[in-house]
Amino acid sequence: MSTYNRVVAADETASLAPTVRARLATEMADPTSDVGASLSGTFATVAQAKSNVPVATVTERLASLRDFGVGPVVLALASDSTANDAGDWFRRWMNLFTPVLPASQHVEYQDAWDDGTSTYTTTVDNAGLPSTGGTLIEDNFNRTETELAGSTASDGNVWNGYAGKWYSDGTHARANAATGSIAVDAGAVDASMTVDLQLVTTATGSDQRIDFNVGGPYWLSGNRVYGYLSISSVGNVSAGIYKYIGSNTAITATVTATGIDNDSATSQNATVTFGLADNVATMTILKDGGSLVTLSGSILADDYASLTQFAGLTTPAVAPGIAVDAVTIRTAEVPAAASGLTVINGAVSGTTLAYQQARIADMYSAGTIDALVIAGGHNYGTMTPADFVAALDNFIVAYKVVHPESLILICTENPQFSPSATIAEHAARQAAARNYAKVNGHDYLAAFEAFTAQADGGASLVESGGVHPTPSGYLFWANLMQSAIVSRSFV
Repeated sequence: MSTYNRVVAADETASLAPTVRARLATEMADPTSDVGASLSGTFATVAQAKSNVPVATVTERLASLRDFGVGPVVLALASDSTANDAGDWFRRWMNLFTPVLPASQHVEYQDAWDDGTSTYTTTVDNAGLPSTGGTLIEDNFNRTETELAGSTASDGNVWNGYAGKWYSDGTHARANAATGSIAVDAGAVDASMTVDLQLVTTATGSDQRIDFNVGGPYWLSGNRVYGYLSISSVGNVSAGIYKYIGSNTAITATVTATGIDNDSATSQNATVTFGLADNVATMTILKDGGSLVTLSGSILADDYASLTQFAGLTTPAVAPGIAVDAVTIRTAEVPAAASGLTVINGAVSGTTLAYQQARIADMYSAGTIDALVIAGGHNYGTMTPADFVAALDNFIVAYKVVHPESLILICTENPQFSPSATIAEHAARQAAARNYAKVNGHDYLAAFEAFTAQADGGASLVESGGVHPTPSGYLFWANLMQSAIVSRSFV
């Protein structure tokens, strides 16, 4: 079978336009033609390699995001001027893809690569759900408030709690009544706090105590887990962790070696952290200049199930020797961008893949890139298919050194038309790219073939310059990508 006949046989869907076939026949008839010689080898294995479709593909990964909202997905692109601005096929595809994602998905698009600053411009297509958790309230009490319950903390958040129990004097927060609380709705049982204290441990004849509560109601006297710091009537300092599930039960032994001096009239600074995570309560005490003291204990699953979601401070009795300098209450942060799609558009006008290859570390700097789309060919002049495939392979090998985790999708580009002087050379390179993708098990988007399958060979979808698609051509290309993803939903 002649080389030309093998090309036609490999073109199973008759996607090559008659004009392209005629030009290829002419080139292949000339044994001195670089195009003909290269295509003889390039197309020889296309038919047998066509079934080599990888199970894990770029389009499958995007289909999974579309159908199940399973993210995050980071998708990168290496291409030329056919994909580097808002009217081009890749951005138009994003405009089709984003609206069908779950509304909770965060979607952002990075493009307009600036070689001088090595940066992209980021556009957020969809904000998704806001971040949850993180810092819930932070207060340094540098204000005078006769009533802290209902007041606005220094970070702008508002305290819950019992009225008439806590106040601030411009420097500290203090309790002015027994069984007083200030609290915040943590939105979850698991929460933690950091509390800076000033302590005067002089014996007063009365016990003083501050509790650090999580998992309670806003008044912090029902079911809860708490750490405590106590100054006894004779000035001895102790600490421990309790749970209150209908009644008080110690979950750690009482610690007296807190690092805080007993019965001292000298003000001592100490920082206490307390939190509950995965049924484990942990408390640390650190006096300025001292050593860290750590307590930890577990609660039962049934105990955990009975807890609610407020966290804060309680004083079971008036505590003149205990002043709070600052407090921060937080939960584990779940950022909005933890799911969704991030696109890194590394398409740059007038370039070949050598441009991106020289800048892989900068242009593709994300820690994990799930998939890379490669579309190239227009800017290679008269380069032979063999040399083009070598350049494509060199780029992928270099890229995989940095991102071995990435799936690859090879996308052919639109055909060229007169007055372009490299119509057949470009077609031959696109055929070689197809063969390379199939032989190497990469995902493949047949854009060239889809253009040439049109009644006029795709000419009406390409501008008069013969290289760049028209707006309709770019939308046609974008729909090809979208259709490939949708089709994976039914595989």
